[in-house]
Amino acid sequence: MVTDDHLVKVSGRGDGHGVGMSQWGAKYRADDGKKYDEILKFYYNGVSIVTIYDESESIVSSPNETVPVKQTGWVLENGKWYHYKSDGTKTTGWLLDKNKWYYLNILEKC
Repeated sequence: MVTDDHLVKVSGRGDGHGVGMSQWGAKYRADDGKKYDEILKFYYNGVSIVTIYDESESIVSSPNETVPVKQTGWVLENGKWYHYKSDGTKTTGWLLDKNKWYYLNILEKC
């Protein structure tokens, strides 16, 4: 896999396992000008493709240090999803996000 700015190029080979998305079929669809969401929806009927995090606000790195930035939006922590408000605190209670309601209850084990 090679990344360049906002472009990701994935290379592969093989025959696959016959279940799910065909890498060659996906490649041919991309070569025909189909977008990634059109390709995914072709192979996985009825899916919704949504953004549940904001990668631009996660971590700022420099050669000498890694500085955490205040997280906002959806964040995956230890296998669980949390939503952070703009002040950096976890959202609790009802949340309307992209026309869907979520109830967020953060009970932590002591």
